Amino acid sequence: MVRPIDISDNLSKTVAAEKVNQIEKSAPDAAQRQFSLSLSDQAAERQRKTQASSKTDEAIIHREKEKEKRREKKKKKKSDKKNNQQLSIDLKA
Repeated sequence: MVRPIDISDNLSKTVAAEKVNQIEKSAPDAAQRQFSLSLSDQAAERQRKTQASSKTDEAIIHREKEKEKRREKKKKKKSDKKNNQQLSIDLKA
């Protein structure tokens, strides 16, 4: 036979047991919601970060540097020619 104290003790624990059951049932949904929030936070963070320049940008910059080097070489050749001509004129005189 069940004692009256045991019945009242069990009845007081039913509310806690119901809450535990409800939490256990909603745990997968909460985990999925948390995972979804985590993914959206990561996506937002990736959006905020600057992205590395693409290879095409590097190629354009590289081409511009090459053009500048060629211009410098041409200028140097012209100045060398002028200096050589000046030296030959000075030697003749």
